[in-house]
Amino acid sequence: MDLETVQPSPSSNLDSDELFHLAVLDSQAARHDEAIRKLKEAIAYSPNHAKANYLLGAEYAEIGLYDRAIEMIERAVHLDPSLITAHFQLGLVHYTLGNVAAAQESWAMLDSTPGADDLIAFKRALLQIAAGEYHQAISELDRGIGYAQANLALLHDMQRVKANVERHLATLPGHSEASHQDIRNSANHLLLSNYQQAPEKAD
Repeated sequence: MDLETVQPSPSSNLDSDELFHLAVLDSQAARHDEAIRKLKEAIAYSPNHAKANYLLGAEYAEIGLYDRAIEMIERAVHLDPSLITAHFQLGLVHYTLGNVAAAQESWAMLDSTPGADDLIAFKRALLQIAAGEYHQAISELDRGIGYAQANLALLHDMQRVKANVERHLATLPGHSEASHQDIRNSANHLLLSNYQQAPEKAD
């Protein structure tokens, strides 16, 4: 993808960090077109702005441009491997596309990351859902919910996935292949909307 398709406006007096923070506000208000415009302008000013690349990828995922989302988030983690939620989101995009192996690869580094217990529990639960191990997934989600009390967006998503799994276990006692896919689809609906809002507590 050509990042130069949107050049900085000669009349703009905003720098890349200012544009990034304004884009975060646009993203939170679901003004995706404005967020994307500002982020592309920020990246045109500062191509190595990792958080802007990351949030642009999240915005692309939000509007269904998954190939672009993967490209931008991969670029972000290359620029700054410490963007832990970017690694997590990259895995979520792959997971949403049904590429569980790629998701697992994206999530692998979380296991050696201090303080990522909530994300580790969540990714383990999603992998267990993909494998049809629903009771194990519920246990892992309970563990993650305990870790995520201070991260309300992640907490609510884990609670929602747990409720979906429990509902399917209650209403589909046969656990057919169709129900496996249905549960996995419910996990896919998380995607990135909550995590894109403030990447790594941007400063």
